[in-house]
Parts: sequence; C-alpha cells; structure tokens
Amino acid sequence: MTRPNGNAMHPGSMQAHDVFARIGTALVMLRARAGLSAAAVARMAGIGRSQLSKYETGKESPKLESLARILDALSVEPLTFFYHVHAISRGVTDERLSIELTLIGTGRRTSGSKVTGQILELNQMLLVCLTPDEESD
Repeated sequence: MTRPNGNAMHPGSMQAHDVFARIGTALVMLRARAGLSAAAVARMAGIGRSQLSKYETGKESPKLESLARILDALSVEPLTFFYHVHAISRGVTDERLSIELTLIGTGRRTSGSKVTGQILELNQMLLVCLTPDEESD
C-alpha cells in the first residue's frame, strides 16, 4: 500500500494498522445498522466468517473484490462506506454521522457526470483516510 505522497505504507506499520482498524470499525457499524449477524454477512458476501472477523477487527484489510461483496451484502454504497471510514478518523459523533449520511443518501443512484463527481469525492475521502494528520501549530 502506498500513501499519496509516494511513501510506502507497510502492512505492519502503525499507519496501515490504523487504516485497517478504521475500515473494520466502519464495517462493524454498518453491519449493526443493517441488523445483520457477521455470519449472515459473510455468507452473503461469499467469504468465511473468520475472514470477515479479521477485517472487522482490523487485523487485515479486505481486497477490493471482497469489500465490494461485503458492501453489497450490507446494501451500502462505496461512498457511504468511505465516508464512515473518514468520519471515524475525524471523531465524528454518531448523531452527526447519521445526519450527514442522510444528506449523502439524497444523491445516490445517479448516472453520467454525477457518477464521475461521486467517484472523485470517493477518491478524495480515501486519500484523506490514508494521509496522516498534520500537527497544528
């Protein structure tokens, strides 16, 4: 994995572990909101229960194919997922997150240039999640 500045992010590094943990926390939150058990999500996504557990606990980060199947099982769009990851990294409260997700939800399932805009937003959110915070002076 590489950070936006080109420096390598090794799976054993603290930064990679933090990103994996945020991804796992977001998966757990979304699964709870969907009211699904881990076993049910794993079955629907076609992955093992123990593998899902590794993702949810931040021990591993899912491959994009696996993540897509998990999000499909949760009926969650990638933009919503990555917003969760971003919100977790910024300490957004559950109440504010719910409000913001409602606002994001109004723009779902669009096509054409709107999809391009959503993809650009998604990439920007992902970069923010992978970029270490700068210390304020």
